[in-house]
Amino acid sequence: MLDGGEPAQVGDGGGRRSEVFVTGYTYWDNSPPGSAQIAQPQIHDRAGGVGTWKDPLTVAVGAGRFDFGTRFYLPELKKYLIVEDLCGACSDRRGGGAYTLDVWIDGSDLSSAGAASCASRVTGLQPAIEDPRSNLPVASGSVC
Repeated sequence: MLDGGEPAQVGDGGGRRSEVFVTGYTYWDNSPPGSAQIAQPQIHDRAGGVGTWKDPLTVAVGAGRFDFGTRFYLPELKKYLIVEDLCGACSDRRGGGAYTLDVWIDGSDLSSAGAASCASRVTGLQPAIEDPRSNLPVASGSVC
């Protein structure tokens, strides 16, 4: 996990809480590589976001797992997410999580190796809140 201080204390966060397996995907390992294309734009034309309620990070999920436009909140990253992309490797029960969320972390300003290193730091089991309240704490700045 990234060193972002303590996880946000949000109670139930207004939605359904689950332990999920989180991974990160970047500009360099997107499909196609070297792009920010997404499968089903909802509020972004390309993968993006800063993690606020109004500008959540793009997240990829397994096909049919969640509706496009579903929002999540990750207390450990203190970021909101919105489903706008698909992830072929995002399966249920991966890493012991109820499901997998593949968070866009960009990395276009990093080398491919630097972006991969950042993605590996967000990878792991952590709590997620599906359909969260809109007023939870947000950490400013990039995930990387």
